[in-house]
Amino acid sequence: MNQRGCNSPHFIFWIGKKNIKIQYTFWNNLNNIVDKKFNLKEVEIIDKYLSLLQTTIKEKNLGKLTKYKNNVYVVKPDKSLYEIENIRGLNGIFFEKNISNLINLKKFITKKCQTVSYFGFNKRELKSFIIKNNLEGIDRIVPIGNSLDIDLNWDGFDIIKSLSRIISIK
Repeated sequence: MNQRGCNSPHFIFWIGKKNIKIQYTFWNNLNNIVDKKFNLKEVEIIDKYLSLLQTTIKEKNLGKLTKYKNNVYVVKPDKSLYEIENIRGLNGIFFEKNISNLINLKKFITKKCQTVSYFGFNKRELKSFIIKNNLEGIDRIVPIGNSLDIDLNWDGFDIIKSLSRIISIK
């Protein structure tokens, strides 16, 4: 979907002790997968570059950019950036931020946050985090790789109930 889906991954948070080797391995492996299984058209590469320029202009000083061929661009935003809900990746642009612990994620969660994908946490930890912090955002929490899986409940709504009507005859 080239990150056009509302629940496509855009922002990656690395939680805990900073480990550049793990981050590099993650992005390099993603690049290798994209290189083998995905072929960006020329127009998509241009759209990616334009999207990056527009985001940079909008956010002023976006930060450091690392390119993995023309497949994956990783942007490390300026430290002062907290309003991430309007920063969207496209065609392989991802944003990343290192934070020391899960509680620091709270300042990035707004009502607009729909889906959080996770790796390295158990469900109990994540449920406790949401309950303790009374977060207004986050409609779903799914393991990494499952953000686009659809279910009968989607973004906090019962799809069957939302798309159905009841006709009453008395």
